[in-house]
Amino acid sequence: MPFPQLLARIHNRFTTRYRIGALPGRMSLTPQASPPRKGSVYRFAEFEADLRAWRLRRKGAPVDLQDLPFQILATLLERPGELVTRDELRARLWPDDVFVDFEDGLNTAVRKLRLALEDSANEPRFIETVPRRGYRLIVPVTAGAGQRAGRQWWMYALVGAGLLLTLSFVLYNFRSDTRA
Repeated sequence: MPFPQLLARIHNRFTTRYRIGALPGRMSLTPQASPPRKGSVYRFAEFEADLRAWRLRRKGAPVDLQDLPFQILATLLERPGELVTRDELRARLWPDDVFVDFEDGLNTAVRKLRLALEDSANEPRFIETVPRRGYRLIVPVTAGAGQRAGRQWWMYALVGAGLLLTLSFVLYNFRSDTRA
């Protein structure tokens, strides 16, 4: 195979498997995750994870979390209380034709996730390890619309109240003008 064709083939495989960065010509070396489900805001304990915005908050304050640990959290949040096997995580995080040290990568990502959640492997509050099988989220999870929907509701209520006030003012002045 000629060298330019080989480069084009490698480039095509790489760009389809990895996200293109925000700046032209820059690429991120984090694997693509499957797209999050709609309405994907999950609350557990003092945390809120917004899978669309790719954001984790603790009591409203942002929590720094890298891409792979967040993808693991997203997978666990979509199946609370269920065992998520290591093979399922590997299939979701790394495509079949990507060769990485899966065991070390997964263990490091789970360790970083536990660090961000201030969780412990020995006395888990959030993530339980099932030895040689996988992980389970052991905290109650609620799915909701998130803060954005709450803000929209208040915005609509304020606009409605403003319109009602304006309408009552116009009607009051119209009635006063017809009496005089």
